[in-house]
Amino acid sequence: MPPLWSALLILGSFWIATSHQVDGLRADYPFRNISLGWEARVEDLVDRLTLREMVDQMANGGPNAAPAIARLGITPYNFNTECLRGVVKPNKATAFPQSVGLAATFSPDLVRTMAEAIGTEARGINNDAKSRGDYSQQKGISCFSPCINILRHPLWGRTQEVYGEDPFLTGALAAAYVEGLQGNHPRYVRANAGCKHFAVHSGPENIPTSRFGFNSVVSERDFRVTYLPQFKKCIDAGSLNLMCSFNSVNGVPACGNKRLLTDVGRKELGFKGFYISDAGAIENIYTWHRYVNSTLAAAALAANAGVDLELGSSPCYLQLYDAVVKGLVSYETILERVRKLFYVRLRLGDFDPPQLNPYESIDISVVQSEAHRGFAFAAATKSFVLLKNDDNLLPLTEGSIRTLAIIGPMADNTAQLFGNYAPEIDPRYTTNPYEGLRSAADNVILARGCDNNLCSKYNAEEVKNVTLAADVIIICLGTGQQLEEEDTDKPSLSLPGYQERLLEDVIAYAKRPVILLVFTGAPVDIALAKLSANIGAVLQCFFPAQSTGAALRAVLFKDQYDRVISPAGRLPYTWPLSMEQIPPMTNYSMEGRTYRYFRGPGAPLYPFGYGLSYSRFRYTDLFLHPSVVKSSNDTVYVTVNCYNLGSYPSDEVTQVYISWRDIPVVMPQLQLVAVARNLLQPTAEPFTVRTSFTAEQLMIWDDVKGFILYPGAIDVSVGGQQPNQETDVGSNVLYTTITVSQ
Repeated sequence: MPPLWSALLILGSFWIATSHQVDGLRADYPFRNISLGWEARVEDLVDRLTLREMVDQMANGGPNAAPAIARLGITPYNFNTECLRGVVKPNKATAFPQSVGLAATFSPDLVRTMAEAIGTEARGINNDAKSRGDYSQQKGISCFSPCINILRHPLWGRTQEVYGEDPFLTGALAAAYVEGLQGNHPRYVRANAGCKHFAVHSGPENIPTSRFGFNSVVSERDFRVTYLPQFKKCIDAGSLNLMCSFNSVNGVPACGNKRLLTDVGRKELGFKGFYISDAGAIENIYTWHRYVNSTLAAAALAANAGVDLELGSSPCYLQLYDAVVKGLVSYETILERVRKLFYVRLRLGDFDPPQLNPYESIDISVVQSEAHRGFAFAAATKSFVLLKNDDNLLPLTEGSIRTLAIIGPMADNTAQLFGNYAPEIDPRYTTNPYEGLRSAADNVILARGCDNNLCSKYNAEEVKNVTLAADVIIICLGTGQQLEEEDTDKPSLSLPGYQERLLEDVIAYAKRPVILLVFTGAPVDIALAKLSANIGAVLQCFFPAQSTGAALRAVLFKDQYDRVISPAGRLPYTWPLSMEQIPPMTNYSMEGRTYRYFRGPGAPLYPFGYGLSYSRFRYTDLFLHPSVVKSSNDTVYVTVNCYNLGSYPSDEVTQVYISWRDIPVVMPQLQLVAVARNLLQPTAEPFTVRTSFTAEQLMIWDDVKGFILYPGAIDVSVGGQQPNQETDVGSNVLYTTITVSQ
């Protein structure tokens, strides 16, 4: 044991030995003795609880706090806090870009750093709230984040909350989030992560049917190869919470699915934390799924399946006392469920001397700190995906434009630039596109064109007049959470209302090529923008949140010293040309979905991993070691040289894909196995990119044997894009093979 911790244990023991009083009772119970192990402390605490007290803890995952147990000096605890990319309303916490934009960075390091900031702010908010006796929701340190379901369909309303369509990328970002949020202290967890929604859940929300009673029918192959891997990464990273979903999986409600929660989650994947239901999901087992004949039976089913905590305003788990009395749930099962809850609270430092836990000293001043605001800005600049830049229209030059027009309903629609699950907007640190760009030209004109994002009312005359008057035009179109969010699927790929008409009119009247900024979570139909010669540049911005305007200014304009931030985001999903390329949302088979199984017809509008920058890149000297894999424990190291051939410093996202040859089962036609994002200077010297992947990623799924290494050759490609894609980024891709030995 390190000397520091020996000293702290002595200090803690002294704290316990002194006459510390809680409600007139000595607080020297063994569960407060820091010299004991976690298991012994949990056992002591749980053994002191009555059945009613245990049920009350299990039934209050939010919005209400788990109640205090005054006789033991245990304070209330509110589990219900959302921290997807900032601690949510009513907190005016730092608002980082929405998750799908973070995915576009292709940078686990960025997500890890962001999660560290979020965990720090969550602690600061929680410490401040506790000091005032405030145990209300969204003030806690148990975060129901990240959301790591796989995007299968571009109309899914929650696209913005996830990390895209690829299990590897999603898993890498999820692990980074968990590690960053929870921290690396040898004893204490800063704030606990909660990956959701376990495990086969990605729409529909409300079109064509409700998520509350939907049954996801999935093959064992798709379950293992697509829907489960990112949750394994989350668990391996140490996440202390998983949330089960509303839907059924192959006919069994997820929150009552013992095979999913216990057999797979705990026994196979080794999950040690607590399961919480999605809000009302246990009640839905009865009311929507009709899987049981009462809410009492639903509570018993969920508890026996493995759910430790219920989230919901009308908790069924309050009936667990009766369920035990009637023999529907064993007393030992209740004990086991409550152990998980208090284990996590112990790891958060809930019953230790505050002076031992460095996270207890974090105060509210960390919220919206200068460092966090700066990182939110940097994250936004790194999330933008440049889809088109004909004749190097971008970057523009500050001071060179006489009249700049900013047109469209997203031009100054601040609230819709955040997406859902966002912190409260802090106007002091928030800029929309108009606010960020209005000083970039001598004269800047704002023309919304539409009444709001629905664009049901369109002012064609205003758009025409402003377009004719401008030298440079930036169009701001999109959706916002008004049109796509939880419980709200999009009805089609079309731009909302008259937004496409607005785009057509600007194209018709503009004097020179126009810049289009798209603010959406999911793809929309912008084929017109790709094909039109009068749209010179297209930037997918997602929902950049508080730094939107400032980040756009830094990316779109170079200053007098020729400095600019080159966009280098990459699409975390396939952008379809039309709905003909997408199977129905209610079909959970992966056939024809995502870049991994895409079948067309034709090529997508933009492929997964696509994105331009202000520079071009060339790859040389690819080397893999070893070139022969003998064991699933092997690691393959990749080195490749990359040259920045342009005039600007720029990040480049190196992507490593594999493709199996001659295997006896169906696997993805292409699979991302490694990424590396690096800043390259425009010099004659190459930058050596180093990354790696594991032999485990080369395994195929056999319905009898499970995952196995199958002997033979596997193709490997390395570059700034997928191999052989039709819409490419102009850089080369290198190829080699790796062999799995007999």
